[in-house]
Amino acid sequence: MSKKHNIIIISSVDWSTHWQMHHQLSMSFIKSGSSVLFIENTGIRGMRFKDTGRIFDRIITRFKSMYGFSEIEKKLFVFSPLFIPVPYSRVVTYINQLFIFRAIGKWIDVTGFSNPIVITFLPTPLAQGLIHKINPRLAIYYCANHMVGMLNNTDIITKWENNLFKTSDAVFTISDDIKKRASKFSGSVYSFPAGVDIKNFNPSLVDSVPNNITCIASPIIGYVGAISDVFDQELVVKLSEYFSHATILLVGPVHTDISKLEACDNVVLLGEFRHNLIPSYINNFDVALIPYIVNEFTDSVYSCKLNEYLAMGIPVVSTNMKEVRIFLEQYQESLEIGKNLNDFVKKVESILSNPLSKSHDACNKRIAIAKKNTWDSRFFAITEVINRINKKNKNINKVSLIAKYNNNRSALFKRLLVVFGLYFLIFFSP
Repeated sequence: MSKKHNIIIISSVDWSTHWQMHHQLSMSFIKSGSSVLFIENTGIRGMRFKDTGRIFDRIITRFKSMYGFSEIEKKLFVFSPLFIPVPYSRVVTYINQLFIFRAIGKWIDVTGFSNPIVITFLPTPLAQGLIHKINPRLAIYYCANHMVGMLNNTDIITKWENNLFKTSDAVFTISDDIKKRASKFSGSVYSFPAGVDIKNFNPSLVDSVPNNITCIASPIIGYVGAISDVFDQELVVKLSEYFSHATILLVGPVHTDISKLEACDNVVLLGEFRHNLIPSYINNFDVALIPYIVNEFTDSVYSCKLNEYLAMGIPVVSTNMKEVRIFLEQYQESLEIGKNLNDFVKKVESILSNPLSKSHDACNKRIAIAKKNTWDSRFFAITEVINRINKKNKNINKVSLIAKYNNNRSALFKRLLVVFGLYFLIFFSP
């Protein structure tokens, strides 16, 4: 059973970002009775021109909040720190740590948010410096991305991440590659990939078609998630050309140039919606896509949308990423993998031409697989690990305290022997 804790989450995304594991973890702790301070993203790389909008959003959020702190709901607080976006400069890191920890320290004093557990999604020197200053009961690194692949200079982030692997009380990972890398430095590594909120992603609870897709042509080949640099636009353009009679429906925020997609007549870009509305869109897909470019970064990512698609009973076609291959080995016939562009198109065509692909039995098999990968089961295991390590650390501290007490008592006894010995020699010996 989960215990109540004070949790500080050093996030790699902002709270306003589309729903991700960071949000899911925070809300699960709140529902279990814990309190959470969610520190918004302080960045893993230097500033780029495309970050301008996010910086303005951060400044606006700061002014709307109480010195950067906002209470989103009971026991859930979000801190939006202002900082200099130069993450690997020693001088800048020192300045950022000074001002950010000063704010956090005052907030902890005022709210009584004592003896926290820190879970960081960032391995940066700023994040590690904050952990050191906070001096938490437990420090956990949740490696939810292939961080090394996010920078051109991989050496600098590798050094800091390896250090965090070593110094953390536990490391949580989302993929096989990350787990193997972390295990070289830590003996306390656990695999906790993304899981599906099975209560929300339930086809029996969705009985309507969203108004904004009632008039689009079917079949619908759909995707839910961010359109970023790893989204394979060339693949989706190929699909739109081959399936000119179908609609390619893309639901999610856009973080890159999408001019190629906008040029396709049958590609519909809906933008971002609240996470609780996503099941109603997936429920209308005939095929669901995971169309990511295959590289070192995506090979280390476990796609959270995979189990969301399966939970809605929808057939899935993915590009040939390592974690998807591992999933398919574990759950045979759970999805199709396109080994290259042409093979991907053939797999989509095979599903659309097969009337049994969305049969009652086929949908139930997919749903059964998703039920083996729920977020509730992941979070239960996470809290079990946290409680076990916390108990172990308490016992170690207790043993250390007893040992220190015994050492002090032994030292005192030795001093007394010396004093009495000298006293005897001086006053009673010949």
